[in-house]
Amino acid sequence: MPISPTALFDCLNCYIELLVNPICEGDDDVEATIPPSLATRRVLLNLLDELHPDTWGYDGTAEEVSEEHITFCKDICMTYLVPKQALEWIENERLNDYDPKSPDPYEANIWRLPPPAEIPLDLADQLPSVNDWGEFYASKDAFLKDVDWMQVKRIMEASYEDSIDPVEVKRCRDMQVDRI
Repeated sequence: MPISPTALFDCLNCYIELLVNPICEGDDDVEATIPPSLATRRVLLNLLDELHPDTWGYDGTAEEVSEEHITFCKDICMTYLVPKQALEWIENERLNDYDPKSPDPYEANIWRLPPPAEIPLDLADQLPSVNDWGEFYASKDAFLKDVDWMQVKRIMEASYEDSIDPVEVKRCRDMQVDRI
């Protein structure tokens, strides 16, 4: 089990940062320096958001919430360690309600799927124009096909292994502080 409610979050955050902004520029392993696809990054960033204790809702005492969150982290991690299960979870649970005609731009933006045809007037001043959304996927299927599920699995394995080791958790937390 992760050593604390934030251990898996901290370790995954560190790995995502290293994946997107590698420290070693002279690495001989060319594959290690290829940036992940936008879809892979979105899966990891949404997973990171799910694992953050502040965005996770559970009622109870502080100790109960802590214990439940650690169990939740372990369970969600086990899902992402099996690429087929991860794909099914994202497709059927996380993206199940996605509607390309939805007037809610957040729903599309969080996964970088097509923005709605129009942004509601009451949200227009809070969000970029639909024309300024930049890269996005034409559909849910296009998004899912571009995810490197093995990369997600490897990052989750490494993050989980580190989250049960107090020395590694501290190292990950220190790396985050050093980058700020």
